[in-house]
Amino acid sequence: MGNEEQQEQEEIDTLKENLLNNLVKLKLRIIRKYDLLLYYSSLSNVRLFLEQLIMQEKVDIELLKNAETTYLSKQDIKKIKKNDYEALDHLIQTDYGNIDPNNLKDILQWAVKTCDDLHKILEISSQDYDDPEIKGMLMSLSMNELKKKTNLVRIYDDLINQNYW
Repeated sequence: MGNEEQQEQEEIDTLKENLLNNLVKLKLRIIRKYDLLLYYSSLSNVRLFLEQLIMQEKVDIELLKNAETTYLSKQDIKKIKKNDYEALDHLIQTDYGNIDPNNLKDILQWAVKTCDDLHKILEISSQDYDDPEIKGMLMSLSMNELKKKTNLVRIYDDLINQNYW
């Protein structure tokens, strides 16, 4: 492997790692919010629900961590250089005062919005890449977020709209 090829491979590895790390950081921020709500919640059914949400996010993180062997094409490198993935940070607000840790309705609304936002971001991001592995990984995560959102909307409808909560 020539010096130029080795340098290009190092650049690919760095960019790949940055992309995956930024997505993992976003998921970790979501988990921290759920953890904080869990810490302050005193209702066992809300606590159980929050624990399930945390587990779902951890599954997504494992999927991201296992994607480290993905190959990036030269076109993908150019696209990553143009994008600022930290721009996604505004989606997960750090103001925890707006959600009552004992109010399942508030928690469900935030969780639905988060899943919907992440689904849209991941779906759009998947269209930015030519590499089938990265495209597939992002679409898989996007579809996972859509499934979670659909499930949360059903729970919301059953518990909140049907006046069970």
